Amino acid sequence: MRLYVFTLVIITALAFAVDPRDYGATQNPAPGQPATDNYVINVINTFECPYASMILGLDYVSNGDFILFTDDESGDENLFVCNAGNGTYVNAIDMPWTTPSPFGIGDFYPAGSQPHCNDFGDDLIRYGINFTGSYPNVYDENGRGMDCDGTYIWEAFGPMSATYGACLRMFPDGTSVQAWNLPGITTQLSGLTVYPIPGKQGIAVTAYEWGSPNHYIWFYEFNGSTMSQLGSADLPSCLLSFGLAYSGTRDTFFWSWMNASGICFISELEITETSLEETTWGSIKASF
Repeated sequence: MRLYVFTLVIITALAFAVDPRDYGATQNPAPGQPATDNYVINVINTFECPYASMILGLDYVSNGDFILFTDDESGDENLFVCNAGNGTYVNAIDMPWTTPSPFGIGDFYPAGSQPHCNDFGDDLIRYGINFTGSYPNVYDENGRGMDCDGTYIWEAFGPMSATYGACLRMFPDGTSVQAWNLPGITTQLSGLTVYPIPGKQGIAVTAYEWGSPNHYIWFYEFNGSTMSQLGSADLPSCLLSFGLAYSGTRDTFFWSWMNASGICFISELEITETSLEETTWGSIKASF
C-alpha cells in the first residue's frame, strides 16, 4: 500500500510539473490537420538550455547569431539570449511586471535591445530593454507566438478553446491591426514565424497539441491581402510543441518543444519544399 501511495504521489507531481495550463495550453486539443506531402523536415541540431526551466516563444537575431526565448516558470520569468549553434547562455533580461506569463517574443533590433513580448495572463504587450513600455494586445491573453518582419509585428491567435487558427500583424505600437484566419487549423496555436517568399510573405505556425501522437508545422503564403495554405509537415515526436523562428542567415527554422519527461529543447530544422524541386527557402530567395 505504501508503495502504491508513493508511486501515485510521484505520478501526480510529474503531471503537475508539466501541466500545460501553467503556460497557456489547453489539455485536450482538437486533432491537428495531418501533414501533406509538400514538405520534408531534416533535424540538423538539437540542444538543451539547462539554465532555463522552459523554452516557449522564439526569435532569431542575425546580429551575433542569437536566439531569444521566453521562460514563464514562477520565479524564473526571463527573456533569455542564447547561442543559436549550441544554446550556450549569453544574457537574461528580467520580466519586471507583476506575475508575468510571457510567451511570444519579437525583436526589431540587436538581440534583446528592443524586444516585444506578449503575456497569456493579461492583455498587454511589453517592450523595451527593461520592458518599461506597453500597449494593449488585440488578442488579449490569447496571443502566442510572435515575430517581426522589419515593419510589422506578427502574432498567433491561440485561445485555450481554439477550434481554428488565426494571426494578425500590427505596427510596433499596437496600431494598424489587420487579422486573417489560417485555413486548416483546428487546434490551439503556439509558435509563429515569418519567412521569405519572393514577392510575398511566408507564415509558418505550430500548435501545442498536448496529448496528440502527432505534431505539425503549417505553412502559408500572404500576398498582402489574403492568406493561402501551402501545406504542412510532420514534426518529430514530442509532448508539446512551442515556439518557432526562421533564420535567413542560416536558411533554417528553430523550434522549441518538450519531451515526455518535461525537459525543453530547441531543434534547428532544414525544411525542404518538395513541390519546388526540393529547394530550401534561402535558395528560392537568392534565385530572384
